[in-house]
Amino acid sequence: MKHKLFAALFALSIAISGLAGFSVNANAANTSDVDYSFQNVNYDGYTLSRLKEDYTKVYVYPHSGPELKYTVQGSLYGSAGWVNRSATHKIYSGTKASITNYVKENGEGYARLHYERVSYSYAFTNGVWSPDSAGIYNVYT
Repeated sequence: MKHKLFAALFALSIAISGLAGFSVNANAANTSDVDYSFQNVNYDGYTLSRLKEDYTKVYVYPHSGPELKYTVQGSLYGSAGWVNRSATHKIYSGTKASITNYVKENGEGYARLHYERVSYSYAFTNGVWSPDSAGIYNVYT
C-alpha cells in the first residue's frame, strides 16, 4: 500500500513539474526588424503595414542617409483607413528611436510608418523598424 501511494505521488509530482515547465506566450510581440528604404527625391513614403500586437512604442532605427520626419499610423485592417497615431518627429540616422503611439489604444491592429523628407536629396535613407519594441531607446513622445 505504501509503495502504491509513493508511486502515485511520484507520478503526480512528475506531471506537475512537466506542466510548470510548459508555457505559451499568448502576447508574442512583433519585434522583428524589417528593412525600409526611402529616396529623398520623393516628398514622402510609407513602410508596409505590420501587425501591432502590444502597447509598446514603435521602434525605428535609420542607419544611413538624410534625416526624415516619422509619424506612426494605425489601421483596423492594415489596408485602408490609416490615421496618424503619434506626433511627427525628425529622427537622424544612427539614432535608435522609440516612438510613443496610440495604435492599440484606438482598437487598431496594424501599424506603419509614414516618413517625409526634410531636404531634397538623391540619397537614400535606409533603416529598420518594428511595430512593437523589445526595449526602450531614445524616446519620442
